[in-house]
Amino acid sequence: MHKLSTLYERLINAGRQAFRSGRFGARKDETIGADVITLNCDRPMPSISPRGFVMLVAAFLAFKGAVIAHLGLDTYLAAIRVLDQGALPEQAAAFIMRADFASLAIAQQLLPLLN
Repeated sequence: MHKLSTLYERLINAGRQAFRSGRFGARKDETIGADVITLNCDRPMPSISPRGFVMLVAAFLAFKGAVIAHLGLDTYLAAIRVLDQGALPEQAAAFIMRADFASLAIAQQLLPLLN
């Protein structure tokens, strides 16, 4: 029985060290008692800040403007029309990639740089 209790204590100590080292993720509180290890983890929810969202939208509009300036508006609209005739994911892409005022304005600004 003595060997089993020693082995058990060694396993408990190895588990404590592993959890304290952070190998098993973030932990907020560790309660050890009555031969039970209880971990209460508070992991932050993945989120995007408003500033990050605005930067993402601005980068997407700049990308659309660069593609419009590079291909030309007629070629770009023809490609969007082809996408619009496809399956549902292609139609969603066509809806997102439609030429809007902001991307057209960006294309106007980028056109002299590309020519």
